[in-house]
Amino acid sequence: MSMIKIENLTFSYPTSYDNVFENVSFQVDTDWKLGFVGRNGRGKTTFLNLLLGKYEYSGKILSSVQFDYFPYPVSDNRGYIAGDLPTCGRMGTYARTFLS
Repeated sequence: MSMIKIENLTFSYPTSYDNVFENVSFQVDTDWKLGFVGRNGRGKTTFLNLLLGKYEYSGKILSSVQFDYFPYPVSDNRGYIAGDLPTCGRMGTYARTFLS
């Protein structure tokens, strides 16, 4: 079991007066299955980029695990990639929506 520990994380983009995160602290067990949910523009991708070290921030991000961000294309069991599915009635529309 490893932990990801965030301590007093504060971040804002250089062109913004408002902080995206301000003195945020929490810890996450790496054995947990976790999802970030929120409206557009609330900091989900920014947080992942902070974990990857893409931005400067104040506070601490402590972890013994390596982070990776992988937006890989998703294919179904026939090898189709989202957006390339044939349209064949309702099932084709469902598959296109599900894999998009």
